[in-house]
Amino acid sequence: MEGWGLDPRGIGYRGSCSVLGDGPAYRVSCINNDTRHTYVGKGLALGETLSIFVGDELAGDDPGLFSGEYLVVYRRQSNGVLEGTWLHAWSGTAGVETLTPRQ
Repeated sequence: MEGWGLDPRGIGYRGSCSVLGDGPAYRVSCINNDTRHTYVGKGLALGETLSIFVGDELAGDDPGLFSGEYLVVYRRQSNGVLEGTWLHAWSGTAGVETLTPRQ
C-alpha cells in the first residue's frame, strides 16, 4: 500500500506499507521514503477498523520482537483505502495517515 501522512507540525511524509494476513491478525512492515526508516509490527482487525502497533525491529534470537513505537488506528473505506490516526507512544504526539492499495 502506498502511504502519506502529516506529522503534528503539518509536515508531510510518504512511504509504503505491507499488511499481510487474513485476519484478525496481521503482520505489518512500513518504510518512510524520506528517512528510509523501516518499521515493523502487528495489527488486529475488527470490522472496518485495523489497529497496528509498529516500531523498530530488535536484534536477537527472536525475529518477531520489536520495540512498539507508534499506535495507528485505521478505518477501511469502501474503496480499500485505510484512513488513520497515529500516536507516538513516548511523546504522545499524534498525526494522520492514509494508505492506498497499489493499482
